[in-house]
Amino acid sequence: MQPRSIKRSSLLVIVAIVVVLIVVALYLARGKFALFGTAVQPTTVINTAYSAVSKLLGKTVSPNDHSVYIWTQSVYPDTSLGCPQPGQTYPQVQTGGYEVTITFNGVNYDYRAKDDGTGLFLCASVQAPGGPVNVKSDGTVDEPVALVNAVIADLNSRRGTAYTRDNSRFFYTYASYADSSLGCPQPGQTYTQAPIFGWQILVKPNAGGSFDYRGFDETHFWPCAG
Repeated sequence: MQPRSIKRSSLLVIVAIVVVLIVVALYLARGKFALFGTAVQPTTVINTAYSAVSKLLGKTVSPNDHSVYIWTQSVYPDTSLGCPQPGQTYPQVQTGGYEVTITFNGVNYDYRAKDDGTGLFLCASVQAPGGPVNVKSDGTVDEPVALVNAVIADLNSRRGTAYTRDNSRFFYTYASYADSSLGCPQPGQTYTQAPIFGWQILVKPNAGGSFDYRGFDETHFWPCAG
């Protein structure tokens, strides 16, 4: 009888494991959560933002209509989601939310929404610095002047230095990356898991050192190393 008891216990364990795996598979299929830190793209929020842009412009704008988008998920200190509106007051409670920026015809449309996808609103719409990237016939691109200036200013702010174009060398590369982290993911951030173009700016002051930045424009960039 003892061997039969062992087999029955093993069978129960196997059944329990199978049930757990089925439940996990069902949840993953519905996009409820992701394993091993892989972020789930907020498709509903992104689609709602595109609908809002379409309504604003009076024409249909879609992800395949010569537009690009980036999104981040963050926890904000209050319900303004990092974009307080004039004359409004906000409960000072931590609030999870999304920032979705859609670039269309050289304009960045910055939308915010809560974690559950509700409360979507337009934070700002600004001209994208430099407009579309000009890729020449020889494969070179024009310098992203505004982005380079913003990177140097950010570097000086972080390090208390006085680097300029005159006392530094800088290099810029425009390339395709596997996702919107541009090859340099930041802790606590989530990224669009799709091929996307972006910039690498490398600053090398004459005094020494090398500082690597990645970004899309002068308002969306971050230090990678240095």
